[in-house]
This record gives sequence, C-alpha cells and structure tokens, in this order.
Amino acid sequence: MITLSSIPANSLRPAHLLEFDLWSGANGLPLNKQRLGIIAQKLAAGTAAALQPVRVITKVDAGVLFGFGSIAYRMVMAALRVYSSQEIWVIPQVDDGAATAAAGNITLTGTATGPGVLTMEVGYDILEVGVVTGDTATTLAIRARAALNAAVELPVSFAGATGVLAATFRNKGTCGNGFHLGGSCTAAGISVASSDCSCGATDPDIQSAYDAAATMRLHVITPWSGGQTDIAKGKNHIETVSGPVEKKAGRVFAVVPSTTTVSAAIAIAQAINHERVVVSMLPGSRSPTWEIAAAYGITEALMSDPAEPTAGKILPGIHAPAPSSRLLGSEVEALLAGGIAPLTVSDDAVQIERSATTRTSHNGMATLRLIDTNTIAILDYYRDSCLARYATKFKGKKQTPYMLTAVNEENYAVAKLLEDRNILRDLHAHRAEFLSEDDSDISGRIRCSMPGPIVPGLYQLFGKINLILPTDG
Repeated sequence: MITLSSIPANSLRPAHLLEFDLWSGANGLPLNKQRLGIIAQKLAAGTAAALQPVRVITKVDAGVLFGFGSIAYRMVMAALRVYSSQEIWVIPQVDDGAATAAAGNITLTGTATGPGVLTMEVGYDILEVGVVTGDTATTLAIRARAALNAAVELPVSFAGATGVLAATFRNKGTCGNGFHLGGSCTAAGISVASSDCSCGATDPDIQSAYDAAATMRLHVITPWSGGQTDIAKGKNHIETVSGPVEKKAGRVFAVVPSTTTVSAAIAIAQAINHERVVVSMLPGSRSPTWEIAAAYGITEALMSDPAEPTAGKILPGIHAPAPSSRLLGSEVEALLAGGIAPLTVSDDAVQIERSATTRTSHNGMATLRLIDTNTIAILDYYRDSCLARYATKFKGKKQTPYMLTAVNEENYAVAKLLEDRNILRDLHAHRAEFLSEDDSDISGRIRCSMPGPIVPGLYQLFGKINLILPTDG
C-alpha cells in the first residue's frame, strides 16, 4: 500500500489531493563537509564568552571575539591562510588566574654612524624601521617599540627603557615559551642581541574546553597544547564522542613543542596509541606549535574525500626551519614507525609527510593496520552515509518480514556509491558479508553487518632500472 504522510487517511470528503514526498528519492551520499574546532586562549578584550563554542568567519571576527594577538586569534589566522571558506569553530579559554606570561627581549646598543634598517623578528613576522645617522640605541628603541606595538596582530607587546625592547606575551601560561625574538641592523654602530620568550607558567585546564566541545560535532579538533597530558585528554574526549551512541566522530591533531626530541615524541605517541589522534612535530620552526596545529588541522578538514591522502600538502604561512634543524630521513622513518606525523620541508615550504596516527599497537602487538588517519576518516563517512540513509528510508517503518532485505539492500547501495567514488573497493568479493537479522532478544530491533574494504592511499612506488649496454645481446 502507498503510504501518505500529509493527507489524512480517514478523510471522507470528496477531494483531489496530492502531497509532496521530498526525501524518498534521496539515494545519494551526504555531504562530507568537515568542521574545524580550535581550542585556544582568548584575551580579556575579546567579547566571546569563555568555553562557549563560537563560529568564526574572518580574522576581524577573531580579533573582536578573542582579542587581537591572542592565541585563539593567531590560530584562526593560521587556518585562514590555508583556506578562508572552511567552517571554523573556536572554544575559547581564559588565562588561568595564577598564570604568568612568558617574556623575552631584543636589546639595541651603540650609536648609528650611518643610515640603515633595523629588522626585528617576532616569531616568523618581520618588522623593519629606518635608522638615521646619529640614532642612539635609546632613540631607535623608542621608534622600534612604537612600530611593534602598532602591529596589534602580534602575540606579544613591547615596553622597556633605554635600548631594550622588552616583550611580554599577551596570553599568560606556557603558550609563549620558546617564542622566537631576533633582529639585525644594517646601520654601522648599532648592535642587536635577543632572547626568546620564556618563564611562562600555569595553563588553564584544557579539559573544560573539551567538555564544552562535546555539545557539537567537530570533525577535526586542533588544541593549542601539544603536551602529553593535554593530548591524552583530547584522546579521551574524541574516543567518547566518536562512539556509536554520541555519533560525533572526529579526530584530534596536535603538535608537540619544537624542542621535543625524536625519542620523546615517539614516547608520547606510544602512550596515546589511538587511531583518532595525530601528533606532529616540526623542529626549528619559528611558527608557534599552536599555529602549526591550526594549519595542519584545516588542511585535513578540507579533505571531502576521506580516502585522499594529505601527504605532500603544503602548509602555507608556516615558517620552514633552517636546514640544520630539519629532520633527517632516518628520523622521519623512525617517527612514522613510532606513531608521529612528521612535517618536512620541500622547496622551502613546510609539507605533510604522512598523516600517521599514534596507533602503533593493539593488545601489546605492533600493527600498521591503522597507521593512516584516512582509515578512520573513511569509516566515519561510511557510517555517516548509512545513518543518513536510515533516517530517510526507515524512519517510522514497521519490522515486517521484508525489512531485513530492505536494510541489507540499502547498506549495499550505500557501499556501492562509496565504491563508485573510489572510497571503498572490491564489493563484489564481499557481497555475501552484507547481513541483516532480527534481534532475538529485543522486539523492534534489527542487527546488521557490512564489510568495509577501504581504498588505501598510495604512498610508495618501488621499482628498478635495468642497465642495458649496446654490447648486451
């Protein structure tokens, strides 16, 4: 019997009635638009309420909501440099009440005996001021401080006396530790010395931000912190919300501090050991790790095809470390095997080498089964596609004898569409593995099972060249 939803079945009045069914013919796959979630500290000047997820579209929005120069603002900027139209949400935190800010300095000495240019390095940002003959260190420092403080996007503010440019991180806590400060001057008679920011202490508990994030689905989460304790909290969060009950599946992408050694990074990955957590490292970069995380995260969120690898994708706006600081090939191999996703440099641009997850063992046994983040991303999209089909086809239905076949056929139809998009493969060989059955214990429940033969990414091509000489017969 044809089922009508809007026309009353008990009507007896003569009439010609037609209703619209807008969804019964919806047999395609759902959109795979990924939300990026950023966890970061705001400033008191920001209008956003702490721990309330808020969507950000432009960097001006970020400046108003979180304060210009805040960690949250800078992470949004880093993401927007990669792509400006992705859906970005931020869970802002406030500085801990007992926190202290990291501080550093750029120190000028001498008197200019000729004209030139003073160049100041603030992270990867470069600012310049002119030098005229006769400028003392004090005079030049006044001009330099004015130029630096006019750049409200910088995460540090400058004060000081005489020739000292005393930098204080805008946000308090460890977020500013290691932030690069440097400088040089082409004017004769002026010398420049510098000290990177340090001594920041006491961070807000990132758990409160993860708790706030549990109210919505964030496909990719990039926390500002890459410490092992905070990464573990991210793991616990994403494991909880990604389950079959909550259905808010996602992945966490964190970056360890640039001073972390290869062995220490591997130890962190082995302690986390989860397929939904990607931990990366880029030693020697002047870009703060939290900006690297934002750029990495949005790059992954852009991948509407979950089977397409991000290997070789460039992270624009991220500072490439000097050659002496870059990872060796042997270190890259060790990191990948140890569950770390190393970032490398190609043609002076930072790129993703391979998005390896921290999952390297199962029940104490080493495994490469879940080495690539694409695997869980494909399964998430597979599940989303099946659930979307169930909502369209089976909502309000009865558990008739024909329903088992209907469910099985819809599961197979979804899988075939994924196969057509080269996300799944070889379904003909797994046709018999699509199963549906009535639950023997609970009335009204159907159990089903379907295979997931994913299409893996292509990462390696091995071959050989055979030498042939004219004398070879």
